[in-house]
Amino acid sequence: MKLINKLVFAASLLAGMSLVSCDKTKVYPTTEAPALAHFLKTSTIQYAVRGAGPIAPITIGVGTSDVTNADRTVTISVTSPTGAAAGTQYNLSSNTVTIAAGTATADFQLQGLLTGYPAGRLDTLFLTVTEPSVKPAAFLSKITVVMGDICSEGDAFNLNDFLGDYANTNETLGTSAYGPYTTSITAVTPLTATTGTISVANIFDDGWQDAIDFTLDWTDPNNKVATCVQNSAIAGSDAGTLNSAYSGMLMAIRQANGYPGTFSSCDQTFTLKTQLGVSGLGWFGIPANLYTINLAR
Repeated sequence: MKLINKLVFAASLLAGMSLVSCDKTKVYPTTEAPALAHFLKTSTIQYAVRGAGPIAPITIGVGTSDVTNADRTVTISVTSPTGAAAGTQYNLSSNTVTIAAGTATADFQLQGLLTGYPAGRLDTLFLTVTEPSVKPAAFLSKITVVMGDICSEGDAFNLNDFLGDYANTNETLGTSAYGPYTTSITAVTPLTATTGTISVANIFDDGWQDAIDFTLDWTDPNNKVATCVQNSAIAGSDAGTLNSAYSGMLMAIRQANGYPGTFSSCDQTFTLKTQLGVSGLGWFGIPANLYTINLAR
């Protein structure tokens, strides 16, 4: 009886399996993912609209998640919580972008209008992929553009902008910190199209009568360099403030070799790396006695 029961169960199992087997000659329906539209690369863009020259537009890319044999249209909407208006602060090359057949990307342009940006004005724009168009993707379907009076280190600047007081100057000598105190840039001198000098008064905040000169080089605007011009005998200084053994002797200052200084034309800040010494005797060793002066307005 047990053998008969097992045979009956096996037969019923095979019959059940035949009910769910596939017919290789039948065409079954498939599901394809929908095309999705999105912006390319970044979600936040900074766009400087300032200065006297022509303002170049910025190019923004859009893309789709697939490629087809037909043109597709992507619709872009623009809103601004700060009140930027088309035709006043900006122009969009088009609110619709055509992605050509056989491709998956296309570009459009945002043009900032200098007349709409007096000094100090900043705006935020939200650009969004909207329907009717290719369905927006869940990623990068919205980007933010911050535009207006934004300074870039690559922008042209005038050395005269650096003149005046820097009331938030701080310094370190080795590990000893001092400040804030006030220094002043009292003179500037252009040398070439991308170099010049500044004269900084009241460095060390100890009665130095001489302003200390620094050469500025912005040949590479993203790697600006400030170099101390050596002064071997600083009038009004007293090396005894560093070591009583040198009391009454003049101090000296020069660029710290291997420690380049730098500056920002946008922030109007300077990081000056120097080496101090005693006039006619020698120099205090670095990095143990590296003298760094940080100028800030």
